[in-house]
Amino acid sequence: MATNHPWLGTPVWPISPDWADGVLERLEFLTDVHQSPVGAEQRRALRIAPRRSFEFSVVAEGAERTILDIALTGVGSYPVLLPLYHDAADLAVELPPGATFLPADTVQREFRSGLALLQTPVGSGASRMRYEVVMATAGAGGLALANPTRLHWWPGTRVYPIVRARVVGDVQISRVTSRVSQAQLRFDVIDPLDWSDSFPGEVRDGRLVWTVAPNERDALRVDFHRLQSVFDHELGPAQITDTGTSAWLRQQYRFTLEGRAERNRFRQLLYSLRGKQRALWLPTFSDDLIIAQDVALADEGIYVERCGYTQYITAPGQHARRDIRIVLHDGRVFHRRIVAARIEEAADREWLGLDITLPTLAAANVQRIEFLAPMRMDQDSTELHHITDADGVAESVVTFVSAPSLRALGD
Repeated sequence: MATNHPWLGTPVWPISPDWADGVLERLEFLTDVHQSPVGAEQRRALRIAPRRSFEFSVVAEGAERTILDIALTGVGSYPVLLPLYHDAADLAVELPPGATFLPADTVQREFRSGLALLQTPVGSGASRMRYEVVMATAGAGGLALANPTRLHWWPGTRVYPIVRARVVGDVQISRVTSRVSQAQLRFDVIDPLDWSDSFPGEVRDGRLVWTVAPNERDALRVDFHRLQSVFDHELGPAQITDTGTSAWLRQQYRFTLEGRAERNRFRQLLYSLRGKQRALWLPTFSDDLIIAQDVALADEGIYVERCGYTQYITAPGQHARRDIRIVLHDGRVFHRRIVAARIEEAADREWLGLDITLPTLAAANVQRIEFLAPMRMDQDSTELHHITDADGVAESVVTFVSAPSLRALGD
């Protein structure tokens, strides 16, 4: 194991966030998008890895107020070692000087830079300047250290992953009292961090199916947009050509992530999509179609309560609301495309023909039938709001827009 690291000697950022506001992490991809009048798109990723930043507020009291003042005075635009406060672990046992192994829970934490920070917990009474940077490699049960520790550490000591970052822009300190100051800080991470862009999950036609259900605390909003060419000479009716031939959807979801596993899974999804570049299948997570009877093999489709599908969706050129995701109470999931539809007036229901026949299903076993749409993210910048550390809760808001394939646009 190497005993030197190029970041050693870089000053450590000493003041931890005020968790009343949490920590805001921002991932910024960059995509070049070209869209034709009919909606076909060419999307090209311009960054190998996203830019990354962290934003949080600090409240410095007593000696920390002076530390904050001096740190901002001296740091400027020079790099600092920024602890990943949301990803902290706790030292499990007492660690005497000369230790070469640090027992701590490193599973799904970001100990990837080769350095870690030991720091006295807030409120312990000891100085916040009491810390130690160690060269560390994550392994089973903790961190293997390249050099022995210099200081004595006790159980409960915070162990942080580290990244190199710079303070961004001008910083304004609010002097609340002679002993208390507040500031809002943003740090841009210097070194790019790539993440695995493969995601083991549901796949349909080679595209990932997004299965992370949204938080419905706030109303879920869907916008219906048309791609139109308008000619209006203002003397008579305007001439409008619907070049996209179908509604283009914009769907905004808020996600609540609990624990490290969910956060890492969500982050892997974001890296898989690369901002606006990659398309996926997005369910509505709604009860869109209500099944009207049990499914038999001879049906070659499903009977649903009458909803207007035959009149509206089967018009030529429609690409939205053609695919469905059937979720059963027993855990099975089926993805199908609707290829035909007809109304049964006597039973006041509709028959929807499917591209692939379903197995025999009891209507009572169908949890929901939701529409599935080919979509992509509508933004290259995505925020993860770490309300607590990684063992707690985070939130993120993502907006998706329609992204049908050329085959869907042309058939």
